[in-house]
Amino acid sequence: MNPRRAAGRRTFVLGALSAAVVGALLGPLPQAAAEDAAEVVIPAKPSQIAHGALLLHTDPAYGPTGAGLTGALHYEEAADRLNQDFLWTRYSDGRSFEVPDARTFNGGSNGEDAQVWLQDGTVHIRDAATGTQQTVAIPPDAVYNATYGTTVVAYATAPNAEGQERIVRTDYLRPDGDNVSLPLAAPDGSKQGLPVAADARHFATRITHQDGTARWRLLDRETLEPAGETAPVPSDYSRVAMGSSYIAFFKKERSRTVLVVPRNDIGAQPVEVTLETGLDTYMPQGLSVVGDWLVYVTVYNVVMAAPINGGEPVQLLFDSMDDLSRTSDGAAVVTGGRRPGDWAIRRITGGTDGPPTVSVVKQLPVWPVRVNGLSLAHGRLHYAEGTPAYTRTEWTRTLSVGPGTPTYSDASKVTRYLGLGPCPAADTACAQLHLTGDGRSVAVSPPSTMEIADRSSNYERVTVPAGAQITDALGNYVLYTDPATNRQTVHQIGKGKLFDRAATAAALWDHDVWVPGSQPGTVAQLRATDGTKRTETAIGAPCVPAELQVNAHWIYYACPDAGPAGVYDRTTKATVSVPSGDALLGDGYLVTHDKAAGHLRLRNLTDGTTRTIGDLPDTGRTQRHIRWTVDRFGGSVAYVDEAERIHVVPTGVTASPVAAVQVTGSEDLVLGKDMATLPGHFNAILTKPVSSWTFSVVRGGEDTAVYTRTGGEARGRLRVDWNGKDSGGKYMRDGVYIWTLTATPADGRGAPLTDDGGIILKGNSHRREHIWPAGTTRTNAPDMLTLNTRGEFTFHRGTGTGGYATTGKVSGGGWPQTAKAVPFGDLNGDTCNDVLVQIGDELRAYRPACGGALASTTPYTKLSTGWSKYNLLTSPGDMTNDGRPDLLARESATGDIYLFAGADGGKLAARTKIRTGWAAYNLISGAGDLNGDGFGDLLTRHTDGTLYWYAGLGTGQFKERVKIFSGWGGSYTSLVGAGDITGDGKADMVVRDKNGVLYRNNGDGKGGFSSKTQLATGWTYVGLF
Repeated sequence: MNPRRAAGRRTFVLGALSAAVVGALLGPLPQAAAEDAAEVVIPAKPSQIAHGALLLHTDPAYGPTGAGLTGALHYEEAADRLNQDFLWTRYSDGRSFEVPDARTFNGGSNGEDAQVWLQDGTVHIRDAATGTQQTVAIPPDAVYNATYGTTVVAYATAPNAEGQERIVRTDYLRPDGDNVSLPLAAPDGSKQGLPVAADARHFATRITHQDGTARWRLLDRETLEPAGETAPVPSDYSRVAMGSSYIAFFKKERSRTVLVVPRNDIGAQPVEVTLETGLDTYMPQGLSVVGDWLVYVTVYNVVMAAPINGGEPVQLLFDSMDDLSRTSDGAAVVTGGRRPGDWAIRRITGGTDGPPTVSVVKQLPVWPVRVNGLSLAHGRLHYAEGTPAYTRTEWTRTLSVGPGTPTYSDASKVTRYLGLGPCPAADTACAQLHLTGDGRSVAVSPPSTMEIADRSSNYERVTVPAGAQITDALGNYVLYTDPATNRQTVHQIGKGKLFDRAATAAALWDHDVWVPGSQPGTVAQLRATDGTKRTETAIGAPCVPAELQVNAHWIYYACPDAGPAGVYDRTTKATVSVPSGDALLGDGYLVTHDKAAGHLRLRNLTDGTTRTIGDLPDTGRTQRHIRWTVDRFGGSVAYVDEAERIHVVPTGVTASPVAAVQVTGSEDLVLGKDMATLPGHFNAILTKPVSSWTFSVVRGGEDTAVYTRTGGEARGRLRVDWNGKDSGGKYMRDGVYIWTLTATPADGRGAPLTDDGGIILKGNSHRREHIWPAGTTRTNAPDMLTLNTRGEFTFHRGTGTGGYATTGKVSGGGWPQTAKAVPFGDLNGDTCNDVLVQIGDELRAYRPACGGALASTTPYTKLSTGWSKYNLLTSPGDMTNDGRPDLLARESATGDIYLFAGADGGKLAARTKIRTGWAAYNLISGAGDLNGDGFGDLLTRHTDGTLYWYAGLGTGQFKERVKIFSGWGGSYTSLVGAGDITGDGKADMVVRDKNGVLYRNNGDGKGGFSSKTQLATGWTYVGLF
């Protein structure tokens, strides 16, 4: 249903009702001139990123640290790529030197000016300041551990009694051969491990005494004789920071507590200092002892200093790279600052009085920010900014679209999963930025990811072949080409690959892929969903085009090898020649990059006039969608100058009348329960922005709108939904409705866009669906509710094909067998069936969650009492034409039928007698709408075996009965108006005989039914509802 013509029009017809679409895609040609408007220049954005300089490890426990006595080893981002070389930067003048043999470099020498690498069992030590080099050989039975200055530490192992390797000896090796080996067991019986820290005076090594206590021992750097020992220190304080006056011990992780002892009284009881790190379990990073202060980095990368002897901590640096590294003379080095222009390698030394002093070693430059990706659609400007070494950030600005000089909004960031990767200068496929025209942008992020993002921070990442290039993008479709395989793929956003084909010139417009036709000079339209050829058009090209661009009124072609190019007018069928070269097609104009002159030239396609609109030097590569772009949706041209300013240039060409492409919408026949999930009654991409729109709905045959909605400016995709309710929020009764949309162009040029369509609304007031399998698409098939002898209500899932599934049932217990249930439609707006239950004298409204069980413990609302006098309850749906389900009850004593009309809040109005003396009917069931008039109907079986249909009038009453079957159903014990269980849009009937056999009679949509079809056996339930 819902037919649409190729131009995006549709017609809805039902009996005498019709709605024709106005406003086809092809309107009058653009006028030759629009009112003058000046270009606007968007200033370049200052850089927000400074060069990074990352020091080596912050703690010897994790690797050799980089901060030395006269300079620091670090990585620094180079001008064209990250981590180009290791550098050593001198403190005295900030001068940096490349580290030789960086590929074999192992690191620094833990707080001193040496560069160290290990090769073939020999440690090479190069003095960073003088360049002199020394070597130390590792004994054959030893393993290299670390280097401190020019002292190399190695160790030897041997198996213990259990056969496990254990350290038995530590070697302190020097270039002059003055080596010392210390056994694991010291003369006093203690066990002495490897050093974990050192400064200019001592090594710090962990020892364990015979009594099991753990302490720290200092060894003289020259003699390696013991120079002091701490009091017992808990074994989990396994890290050491040595300062000129104090030594600090701290844990490996998840603690901000530090133990400190003075160097002049190392055996004193450690003092506990708790640091403010920003998180209770966050370990201070890069902990250093500088004078009488503990210097460290918090969880927020702030560099702090805490006084050892009590007092408030102070902030030394607002931000850092979390790379604080201590030196062997009681200082520290870090990279940080407050902002990009203040970013530097800094040295922290002890102050003469007060906190440590922070001085700049080397100021780090700010990266130049360059626009490397540019696109424009519907007055929404997107551009990707980045630096050579960092990911690009996509920004968007909104341009005004009315008459006059455009204005622009502040920039907003487009959120992507990982940002757009940096693009090499030669990689134009990577740099290009494309807009789909409906608010989404598409780009390739190297090496093989296509990223699609919208303005609401939604994104999709698609793996594509390395080197793939986006050829075009429009609405739901992206067309990309793989040069390596010469294949072209059509991707549907959110769904995936539709089809691929041999690569040719190609463009997207509406629901088609436009490609060269079967003969030179022709183009063919392929259906974007499957590649089926729809039609072919001669465009007057003297070749098989190597490039195509298409919009509502024009087709641009370019022949191979810089051959002829032209533009075909889809309305007049005329072709004009245009200069060859890089070109982009707009609405009524073409922009060409004159690379020889370094200009952008705009040609008015209506009158043939041309003018230069900006300067753009040739780079030897295409700059389309990188440094210049056009708005093919009735907008301007944009380009970037050498100062990284973005120029927005109005074209002076009047855009075509507003139309709609890629039109989609809801089906004409809609079940009320589906309204909330429809794809939009009007859902299309506008060919240019509109300033306002109105959407109204009338019931077929009536003139007064039951629902009206208005909106302001709309760009790109306009989607308008109707939820089946009137303007007051009430659900509309079933029936035929006609909607109309009118949209006014924002530029004031051309007629408004008008579109309309029809909807048949059914089932709003008689819902029975409740469950569906987890992880599957909802079928909206009605379910059956039963009560068994165990006191369990069970929802039996409708299959949607005429029966009930044997799996996926949902049961809830705790009910008396006398309970009567009435599936009563949706009371709480979750689109799932709610249930009225009579227990004794009380009527309750239960609202189980979608897919949930109906148990006695399910939350309910007590409606009223006095219900024990009724022997039958049922709901036909909406009998009163107010969009609410209604309830019928039969009084036991009289057989009279009472209507309890549905009221606000899921309540019931006072009863109204509508029939008398119905005791002769032994089966009665609400049936929903059997004839499509939107009103709830009723089925009854007389004791003489006649089945009758009572058609609802919408007034709370029924028409006179109509006989359906005679001599019918003598063995039937249950009759249920089951709703449309076959999925044909017509309400059906389900019956059960005395043997528990279940049957279905298909509704014909006119109040009649087919002969029975057996569905199941063994349905010996107490009740069916």
